[in-house]
Amino acid sequence: MLSVLSEAIAKFFKGKRESYIYGILSHPTETKVLMQLDREGWFLPVVRINQAIDYYDFGTIKQKIGKNLGISVNLLYVASQHYDKSKRQIHSVYVLEQDGSISELQDGSWISLERLSNLSLKQPEHKSIIEQYLTEIERKNLPELRPPYFLRRLLKGYSW
Repeated sequence: MLSVLSEAIAKFFKGKRESYIYGILSHPTETKVLMQLDREGWFLPVVRINQAIDYYDFGTIKQKIGKNLGISVNLLYVASQHYDKSKRQIHSVYVLEQDGSISELQDGSWISLERLSNLSLKQPEHKSIIEQYLTEIERKNLPELRPPYFLRRLLKGYSW
């Protein structure tokens, strides 16, 4: 009975939710992140999906954002997630690493912490998330619970 009810609810709401998946992609050798620009301002690379995507659906998220960027990426962790009930939108920010070369990136500019402070962002709430990320990288001061592979790559100076 419960599964029938769940299916009925899913059919009713199908296509009425949206997911916005943003990616923080680090430059391989500098303390910078990839950002894009349009008439409304600077923004993190984003993919809009006309359905709710679970934050742990890594396969779908990796495929969608990789396709958008034109390169293969790995998801390191979720930096932020927000659900806007009034708009029925999920906004998730993932920290990414490239899986291979960045020479095939389709669009964007590499932005430093210093330059970020002078930019107008389409999503102003992302500025603090990006600042925190770049500050952690610059100072090599990562949270204790950050995955060990992330810390090893940072401290050993691996190219991302």
